[in-house]
Amino acid sequence: MEFVVTRQEEEDDALHWSRSFKDLIEMDLVRFSSVVKLWKRICAETTAELNLLADNWKYLLAGLVCQYIHGLAARGVHYIHRPGPTLQDLGFIFLPELGQDKAYISETLFSLIFLSFVLVRFQP
Repeated sequence: MEFVVTRQEEEDDALHWSRSFKDLIEMDLVRFSSVVKLWKRICAETTAELNLLADNWKYLLAGLVCQYIHGLAARGVHYIHRPGPTLQDLGFIFLPELGQDKAYISETLFSLIFLSFVLVRFQP
């Protein structure tokens, strides 16, 4: 069996490949332009954030100082703490300690409350 390629088939094949290449170039240009737009947006957002930081750095520094003092105080209180009897309140009376074998109840309850908060909070 002999395979014969005619001139018309060769031209059609060349035309097909040139169109495909042209389409690829156009797709790459579209992709490149969207990347450039994204980069410009990132630069603009970063510039805006840096301007805000330049204006409000004093508040951030004050917050960091307060966090450091809080950490020192928490460690100091932990160091001088002497354990005493557990304080009793209505929560301990109505719901005594569950123990390690029933810890899943507490975890499940917490997970339900937390997930419901997230779902309600971020609902459109």
